[in-house]
Amino acid sequence: MKLPSFSAITAGVVNIARRFPLPILSALIGVVALWLVIDIQSNHAYTDAKRDMADQWVRVFMVCLLGLSALSGAVLFSESRNWPARFHWGLQGVIVLALCGYGWVLNPGDPLFEDIQLPRYMALLAVAHLWVAVAPYLNNFSVADFWEYNKRLFVNLVIGGFYTLVLFIGISAAILAADNLFDIQFRDTIYPKLFICLAGIFNTVYFLNQVPRRFEFEEGSFTLAFKILCKYIFIPIVILYFLILYAYAGKILISWNLPKGWVSSLVIGFSAAGILTYLLNYRLPAFDDSAIVRLYHRWFWPAVMPLTILLFVGVGRRLADYGVTEPRFLIAHTGIWLSLSCIYFFLTKGNNIKFIPISLMFFILSYAFGPFNAFAVSKDNQTRHLRDLFESSGHFEAGKLKSLEAKVDSATYSMMESKLQYLEYRNALDGVQAWLPLPIDSIQVDKNKYPGKTERILNFLKIESQKPERRAGNQYVNIVPPNNGLSVSGYDQFHEIALYAPEQYDTGVDSSALFTINRQKTHLMRYKLENGRRLLIDSIDVQPYLSKIHQKENADEVVDSSAATFVANQADGRILLFTKNLTYQLHKDTFQLNEWHGWMFIDFK
Repeated sequence: MKLPSFSAITAGVVNIARRFPLPILSALIGVVALWLVIDIQSNHAYTDAKRDMADQWVRVFMVCLLGLSALSGAVLFSESRNWPARFHWGLQGVIVLALCGYGWVLNPGDPLFEDIQLPRYMALLAVAHLWVAVAPYLNNFSVADFWEYNKRLFVNLVIGGFYTLVLFIGISAAILAADNLFDIQFRDTIYPKLFICLAGIFNTVYFLNQVPRRFEFEEGSFTLAFKILCKYIFIPIVILYFLILYAYAGKILISWNLPKGWVSSLVIGFSAAGILTYLLNYRLPAFDDSAIVRLYHRWFWPAVMPLTILLFVGVGRRLADYGVTEPRFLIAHTGIWLSLSCIYFFLTKGNNIKFIPISLMFFILSYAFGPFNAFAVSKDNQTRHLRDLFESSGHFEAGKLKSLEAKVDSATYSMMESKLQYLEYRNALDGVQAWLPLPIDSIQVDKNKYPGKTERILNFLKIESQKPERRAGNQYVNIVPPNNGLSVSGYDQFHEIALYAPEQYDTGVDSSALFTINRQKTHLMRYKLENGRRLLIDSIDVQPYLSKIHQKENADEVVDSSAATFVANQADGRILLFTKNLTYQLHKDTFQLNEWHGWMFIDFK
C-alpha cells in the first residue's frame, strides 16, 4: 500500500468536482465553518455574543455534514437510473432546499438541543449514510452487485482513513519540529484545524474518487487479506460474543432470575458486530467452502433470534420499573428490527441483503420522526408513571393535583423527582401543568432550594421524603452553601484545607502538614512549625459536629447550609470550620471522620 501521488490527487479532485460538485462544496463549507468555531472558542474573550456566533457556525457545519452524504447519494441514485440533467440537478436542488429548511430550525444553542435535536440529527445522519449505500440499487441490479459496490466503499473508507491518519501524523510532526527548531510559535489550534482539513477535504476527495461509476460488476473475488480478516478474525470473535451471551442466558434459566437491564445493550452491540461480519462474508461461501464460513452464513440469523428474546426481557424489566425513556425506546425499537430481520432472512434463506440497510433506514426515521417517535412516547409514558405515583401518595384526585402534607419513602420520592426533572429538562411539563390550579413558575420554593420547576411542584404538593435507612460504611455529605454568604468578620487567619484519614497514606502522615485527622479519626489536629520541628497546638473534637450532621434529613446525600459551620473555642482562640463536603462513618457509637474539605477561620486571643 502506498500513498497516492500528487498528480493522482489533482486528477481525482478534478474528476469528482465534475461528478460531485455539490457534495464537495458542502465539505468545503463545513471545514471552513468548523475552523471558525475553533477560532471563536479559542478566543479568551468568549462572550455570549461569540457563543451565539459559534452556535451558528456549528449549525452550518452540521447541515453541511448531512448534505455531504445526502447529496452524494442523490448523485449515485440519478446515475444508476441514467436520468437526464434536469432530473439529476432537480433532485439535488430539492435536497439543498430541504437542508436549508432543516438548518433554519436546527439550533445548537437551544436548551433541548442535546436531548431532542441532536438525537434526531444523528438519526438523519445515519439515514444519509445508508442512503449512499443503497441509492444506486433501488432497482433491479443484482444483490451480488450491491454487495460488491458496498465492499468497495468499505475498503476505500478504511484505506482513506488510514491515509488521512498517516498524513496528519506526518504533517503534525513537521509542524512540531519547525515550531521547536525555529521558534515559530504556531497556535495550538493548528492541529485540530489540520485534522479537520484532512478529514473533511482530503479524505472526502479520496473516497468520492473511488466510488464506482458503473454499478454492475464482473464476478467479484476475495483478496487473501480480506478472506483472512473475515474468516479468521471477524467470525471467531462474533462466535465468542454469542457464546458469552448464550452462557448468560443459560445462567438465567438455571437461577431463574431476570437478566440485568444492560444485557440488552450487549445483545445489540454483539448483533451489530455479527451483522457487519455477515455482510462482509455474504459472498465468501462462493469462494471458500470451509465449514465455519458455511455454518456462519446459514445459522447466523437463527442464532440471533433467541438473543432478541433476551434483549426484550432485559429492556422489559427496565421499562416496567422506570418507564420509557429515549434510550430504552431505542433498545426496544432495535429489538423489533432485529426480530423482523431474523424472520425475513429465515423465510427467504438470506438471499437479499438489501433488506438490511433499507429497513434500517425506515426504522431509524420512525424512531426519530414517526407518529410514535421516541420523544413523544417517552414524554407520555413518563407523565403517566408520574400520575400513578401521585395517585398512590394521595396527591392526585379527580384529574387534579392537590396539596397534602405527607411523607413518602425515599425510593418513591426519588422516582417522583427524577421523572419531574426528566420532563422539565425536555420542556415537557405541560401535562403536569394541566393538573395544577396555578402556573408552575408562580409556586414559591424554600430559599435553600434551587428554584426549578421540579422543586416548585414538589413544594406545592408538600411531599417530603422519609429519612432513609443508614447505609453501612462511609456516609458522603455535601453541604449546600448559604444563599447570603458567610460572615467571617473578626477572624485573623484563613486556611483552605483538604484532610484525609491517616490510614489512606502509604507512608504515614505528612510531617509538614499543619492540619491532620488523628489516627482514631475523632479529632482535627492543629500544628505549628518551630525551629524546623512540628509541634502540636491542640485538637478539635468533631464528635458534636458529626452528630449534628448525622441527625439531618438525607444526611447521606445533601445537608442544608445550617450544618455548614462549626465553632470550637480553643486555648489560643476561636475557630470557625466551614464545610464543603465530608465523609464519615459511625463505628460502635463513635463517629469517625475519613475526609474533610472546607475552610478554617481562626480568631486569636
